[in-house]
Amino acid sequence: MAKLNTKKVKQDFPILISVAKTGILSVLFAVALLASDQNSTITGTLTDQVVMEGFIHLKMPLWARRLFTRLLSVIPVIMGILMTAKDSISEQHFARNMLLENSQVFLAFAVPFSIVPLLIMTDDKRTMGQFNNRKIWSILGWVSSIILIFLNLCNLSAISVSFNMMPKRDAVVFWLMWSLC
Repeated sequence: MAKLNTKKVKQDFPILISVAKTGILSVLFAVALLASDQNSTITGTLTDQVVMEGFIHLKMPLWARRLFTRLLSVIPVIMGILMTAKDSISEQHFARNMLLENSQVFLAFAVPFSIVPLLIMTDDKRTMGQFNNRKIWSILGWVSSIILIFLNLCNLSAISVSFNMMPKRDAVVFWLMWSLC
């Protein structure tokens, strides 16, 4: 592994170093996170609209649906900020990193619960008609879903330790038992 030459970095990238010192990278990262959140919220809103109107025949005004889903998605972030407002900067940083990490863990386990029914529905010729999945997309979808579920299950012991749900020694035993299955 190559060792990072900090002198060379300081000589070759003075603009990058000066930008990093200003804190602008933190702001850009925060903006990127908010943009990502809005993207997922918009996708969720459109998905909700299709499901509500097409499958359960429930109509809601577009403005109400957008307001509800977007406000709902921001609540955990606001709660995390308010709960750490009186902490030191390093404690706030740690708490927000944990919030981000834990949200990713939740998403990793929530994704199969949406992908598997989606694959079942889009593979069904009666439901989708001419728009059902072609065989190759169906195979790729199922293979990637199975890999994702398997990787999440393999990571379950590490997640249990990070959430303090089980001691590290028990997680090792759990992982060994799981790997033998």
